[in-house]
Amino acid sequence: KEIHHRVKNNLQVIISLLRLQLFQLDQADSISGPFQDSINRITTMALIHEKMYKGDKINNLIVEEYVSDLASDLVRTYATETKVQVQVYSDIEHLKMDDLVPFSLILNELITNSIKHGFKGVPTGKITIDIKQTPIGFDLRYFDSGTWVQQTNEQSFGMELIDTLNGHFDGIYQQQLSDKGTEFIFNFKIF
Repeated sequence: KEIHHRVKNNLQVIISLLRLQLFQLDQADSISGPFQDSINRITTMALIHEKMYKGDKINNLIVEEYVSDLASDLVRTYATETKVQVQVYSDIEHLKMDDLVPFSLILNELITNSIKHGFKGVPTGKITIDIKQTPIGFDLRYFDSGTWVQQTNEQSFGMELIDTLNGHFDGIYQQQLSDKGTEFIFNFKIF
């Protein structure tokens, strides 16, 4: 418990330092957006440690509650012009710490991209996160009602990060774009 509290506090110090630096930048500066994205990635990791500090063990961290809290925090941070509704379903109660961090960062990227890109210029948006246990791990179905633009050249940093984190699970995923929204389906393995 004490270790998680110290890690959370250290992450909060890093976030504060980055925010101070961000305030020094002109908001029109091309690096202010990526800077804020990095702050949110660190905030995601700090949330994990905050939840663990409040509980006795990582095994007490309920996945559905944690994902709902993470999504709510990101919606409050990014959805300033769009009302975003998030629904989370999970038949997995707990994940190991080694799996929770990369899983959370994948969700951070997906939710952030939905709000910043998929829901750009629309008054409302909906995100559905469905987590199902499988014999070898779990599946994640992530759907939003927004319209993402298919990358024509190099991948964005966020998608590269998703690819890298997906490797932790030796997983596979696919993205499907349609006029009804964007869907990601991940198949994760837990050894």
